Amino acid sequence: MTPEEEQKVKINLQEIAAIFYKNTPVEKLQDFGAVELSVREHLIETVAPEISSFF
Repeated sequence: MTPEEEQKVKINLQEIAAIFYKNTPVEKLQDFGAVELSVREHLIETVAPEISSFF
């Protein structure tokens, strides 16, 4: 990746993280384990299907 592409990915991931955070129940943000499971759930349900479409 070029530095410009890396920067674009970083910016987009920060925006995605903010959306995921906003859409995660507070009780799933209480400890590291719950946060990890929530992130994994978002990745499997939302990110993976989109990424797999071009592989």
